[in-house]
Amino acid sequence: GTMRLGARETVLREGSLARRLYGRERVFERHRHRYEVNPALVERLEESGLEFSGRNGDSSGERMEIVELQQDVHPYFIA
Repeated sequence: GTMRLGARETVLREGSLARRLYGRERVFERHRHRYEVNPALVERLEESGLEFSGRNGDSSGERMEIVELQQDVHPYFIA
């Protein structure tokens, strides 16, 4: 199948809640899912208030790994 197994690098956006919680720029996480965000929609979703604060660490940077709401909208929404 298309499921990615094993730990994958995620690069955390400076100033994000995720980076503040992890306390570093890069983390390695293991995921077992097949859900992804269509890269063509990222800009529109961010314009609507979502912040993709964690992206895959490979050269493409196209896979969104962590999403947050702006803290003035919700103080701790992170997924």
